[in-house]
Parts: sequence; C-alpha cells; structure tokens
Amino acid sequence: MPVLELLLLRLRPGISPQDPTLVENLSTVRSLVHTNSRFYHCIEEPTLIYILGQWPSLAAHKAFLSSPEKDAILLPQTHQLDFAWMLHLDLPEGKSMEDVLPFTAPVLGITRIFFNNSDPDVDAYKKILVDHRSKVVGTTGPYPFFDAWRIDAEEGKAEYVIFTGWQSVEAHDELTSALRVTNREYATATGYVEGMEVRHMRNLEA
Repeated sequence: MPVLELLLLRLRPGISPQDPTLVENLSTVRSLVHTNSRFYHCIEEPTLIYILGQWPSLAAHKAFLSSPEKDAILLPQTHQLDFAWMLHLDLPEGKSMEDVLPFTAPVLGITRIFFNNSDPDVDAYKKILVDHRSKVVGTTGPYPFFDAWRIDAEEGKAEYVIFTGWQSVEAHDELTSALRVTNREYATATGYVEGMEVRHMRNLEA
C-alpha cells in the first residue's frame, strides 16, 4: 500500500529558506528517489522545512534508508539541512498524495495529536476524535481534508495527523477558537491528549 512520508528538516545556521540553492538541492534529491516530493517552509518556525513525499510502501522506504546508495543520493542537501524527525501514513486505496492533500491552498496546516495507547480511555477518545473530524471537514473547502493514524509510532504510543488547507493562518485559528467555545466534544477530547502540535506552512516552490 502506498504511504505518505512527512519529513521534518532543520536549516543549518546561515542558511535561508529563500536561498535558491535550497530548492535546487532538494529537487535533485527528489529526482533520484522518485517520491514526487513537495517542499514546505514553516511559518511559525522559519528554520523548519517540511517535505511530503509518496513511497510505494513503508518497506520500500525502509529499504532505501538502509541502502548503500542513500548517503550519496542525499548528499546535495546535507550541507544545508539537518534531520529532525520522520513519520508515515497510509494513503487511501487507489489514491495518491496529490488526490488527498490540500496542495492548492495558500497555507497548509498540519496538526499532530499524541496520546498514550495504554490509556483506558483511548476508545472513548477515538470516538470524540471522529466527531471532531466531522465538524472540521466541512469548513476547509474548497481544499481537501486528509487525516490518518501514524503507522510507525513507537510502541505504546499513538499519533493522529490532520492536513488542512487555508487561505491564511488566521482562518485556521478562528475555526479552532470557535470549536473550543461551541463544541463540547472538542473540549472533552483535549483532556485525553498527551500533546498537540499545530504548524502552518507555505510551498517553497510556489
């Protein structure tokens, strides 16, 4: 099954996200790994670069990471970027990341929700999350909404990832504030969460 890779890299000191060689080097790597990757710059933290790419399977990506060719392929970007973290999500059957992610939006929102898998209330939390999702889906148009559970979370943990498209960061913030006030289930859900991270970004190639 195809998977979405979400990779976070951090700019090295002295490197600007506006440096034209940054996209050139990222593009060189993209052409070698054939992931059709997209490059995004974090609005809240300018030193962060997000890369979204598609692999035929999680096993295929793991095979690349353990291959002797990996270091040579990634070499063009290593003097500008440091690795931070990486995660994978299953894509819907028969769909590509272009089909399900809001790439046409001026601002891409990524929400990561963390909770403890051993918590006795996980099942209840999942039900609340489904209800919360139903309220958010109708507010992000005309951009697609995509969410999925992380498939490579560490043992005893779980992570839920949401991708949304917005005209601006403020538009997303307004929805979040409104849900906290009007949606009782949203307030209940936050009580189960170990942690939540919300970031907004813009396409480096736009």
